[in-house]
Amino acid sequence: MSVAASARSGLEQLRAVFDATYPDREPGIGATMGFSMVELEEGRVVFGAIPTSGSQSHRTVHGGYAATLLDSAVAARSIPG
Repeated sequence: MSVAASARSGLEQLRAVFDATYPDREPGIGATMGFSMVELEEGRVVFGAIPTSGSQSHRTVHGGYAATLLDSAVAARSIPG
């Protein structure tokens, strides 16, 4: 993380993960799994995702995909503003 990135608030850093205009953006698991940030404000975060055929197991969404989405939302929610 650059010095400029560390000077941002937690919310600003999280927004940067999903904003391609930030020069020091480091896409994480959200980019890999196709998550999008629907809503972000202090104390609330909403992620969205549309599973692909690669995230399915036995004709349903793989539990690991759902757990990763949940993990991302819970972790993002705990970032101080």
